[in-house]
Amino acid sequence: MALQGPKPAFTQPGYDIDVLLGEQFQLDCRVKNAEKHVIMWRRGPTLVSFAQTMASPSTRMAVNANHTLTVSNANWSDSGVFECGVGSLRNFTQASTVNVMGPTTPVKLPADETDREVAWNSTVVLRCPATGRPQPRVKWLKRGVRGVLNTGPNLTIREARRHHSGTYVCVLFNGIGSRIVQRIKVKVQYPPEIQCADESKPDWKRGTIQVSIVCTADALPAVHLVSWTVPGNSLGPIRLDSRSESTTVGRYLGRASSDFARIEFVIANFTHHDLGTYTIWVNNSVAGTAVKHNVTSNAQPVVFTSPDESPSETAFNVSFRYKSHLPPLEIRVMYRNHHSDGPLNLVYDSQGLLVSPGFGEKSVNTYAVKKKWQGAEAGLNGWIEKEVKRPRLQETYTVSLLGLEPASAYEVFVQLRNKEGWNAVEEPFQFSTKGMMLVKRQHQQQLLAHDAVEAATSSGSRSGASLARLALGFLLMAL
Repeated sequence: MALQGPKPAFTQPGYDIDVLLGEQFQLDCRVKNAEKHVIMWRRGPTLVSFAQTMASPSTRMAVNANHTLTVSNANWSDSGVFECGVGSLRNFTQASTVNVMGPTTPVKLPADETDREVAWNSTVVLRCPATGRPQPRVKWLKRGVRGVLNTGPNLTIREARRHHSGTYVCVLFNGIGSRIVQRIKVKVQYPPEIQCADESKPDWKRGTIQVSIVCTADALPAVHLVSWTVPGNSLGPIRLDSRSESTTVGRYLGRASSDFARIEFVIANFTHHDLGTYTIWVNNSVAGTAVKHNVTSNAQPVVFTSPDESPSETAFNVSFRYKSHLPPLEIRVMYRNHHSDGPLNLVYDSQGLLVSPGFGEKSVNTYAVKKKWQGAEAGLNGWIEKEVKRPRLQETYTVSLLGLEPASAYEVFVQLRNKEGWNAVEEPFQFSTKGMMLVKRQHQQQLLAHDAVEAATSSGSRSGASLARLALGFLLMAL
């Protein structure tokens, strides 16, 4: 028998509601003329409640006398459409949509995806998965690089090269809670990159020079094979692999550090016949790299080791170091007054002493050469005053300049000649004899006193100017 009376009617439409994960929410079902009817709630096809009775026991859901459904501790499964309706009337329902929202939650990646070593020239895909509603937005950054590299859950690197190595950062955010940051380290394998330089080391006892070509090799994975080709040598390449740390062929020694990051090729008893272009091949599992290194014999500018002020008023010991792959054949030491535009005074020549006029009518008529003998020549230490036909092979040379002016500034030049010619003269070395620093200090004090007088005079104060002049007089007397 059909129920009599007015038909039930909803007094408000259904609605959409956004709910944060874990929070409580309520859904209203306002119906008039429903006193004789039973109100039911459904979640899709599943019955949730019948009147105020829950279809299944639940600690999270409850319906009150006004037909309001209360849900506590919202979870992801609560998202969707809830319908309330009159049980005895078909198709008499009203729908409300629940959208459960939550902060970004990253998905933990396996270790081999967060710290990766990838092959040269390969395609690499970096992932940054995460959950959250709304769907998190993703930005890809790289440490040390400005700007956003990409947006989206994946970042693709094509034709990987060494410059792609580094730490990549993905930033996830969906507007709820805090931003999530994940880091992925990428190391790209690459062929060896080599830098070489040559250096010489004198053998004091034998009077010979040993030259080394020292290279640093940067590679991933590490270098496992090195070979050297010597100019004009019929031996062929000299090889060294990772099973040993050195190899010797005649006068040549090839050696490397345990990780092959430092590679050295040593040429004993170096002569001008060893000059030329050496080829160094360095290999790892990615590829091989060749570099050509030219060993020349031009003497380099000397390095001065003397202090810039002499303890003597009339003499100065100028010391310098010589660097060349060939022994020196001749040394020239020249000096002049720092403020002079005149010719240089050639005070020492290892092929024989040459003396030219000095300052005004004076001339340099004495000289001394202090030799620092090594090895077999150790017994000859001290001052010698004799013609030196050919300079000995040594690390430091010292030449004494005598007959200098007190409290004066000078500049000195040094040239060396080996079998290939003279070295270039660069910046001169400047020094002063004893008393020069005092002269400079007195000059500065005079300038300060003069400035004080000028300031007092320009101010128009007669008494101030008189006092300044009096102070200047006392200062000059003290000097």
